[in-house]
Amino acid sequence: MGTKRYLLETDLDTDFEVLALHTSLPGFKLAFLLNQWIKSQFRRAPQDLYLQQTAFEYYLWEDSQQGIRCTLFQNKSQHEETQPTNALNLFEVTLTKEVYLLAEAKSVPYLLKINEGPSAHDLKKSLEKHPQISMCYPIEDTRIKGQLNILNE
Repeated sequence: MGTKRYLLETDLDTDFEVLALHTSLPGFKLAFLLNQWIKSQFRRAPQDLYLQQTAFEYYLWEDSQQGIRCTLFQNKSQHEETQPTNALNLFEVTLTKEVYLLAEAKSVPYLLKINEGPSAHDLKKSLEKHPQISMCYPIEDTRIKGQLNILNE
């Protein structure tokens, strides 16, 4: 009787591209302007993404007929913790802590993950023309792609 052997592949599927977007706009305004500039259809996701008890807003653009699936993530969020009162503290103290979706990209306010659809190169060219976007560049690091792969919607 023969034995069966199964091979478990642990290679993460990283067949997507990531653009870093630097802007001072809030997420809803950026999604609105992206819809105008690149003729996208970003909509706010029904639920926020929770990581380390912190909510990150994100926007989806899905069009199965045209084969488009993109996600716009907020990279930085603030988490508030209330310290309980005790004999040493007379008042409740609220601590605000910044949490990053990708700690390796702390300076990046928004990440545009392109699973299917337009190429990152074309989107980068289009977005660089607008004064509200101060910088736009692709992120090539495989560690970052591995972390973002976990965030499949």
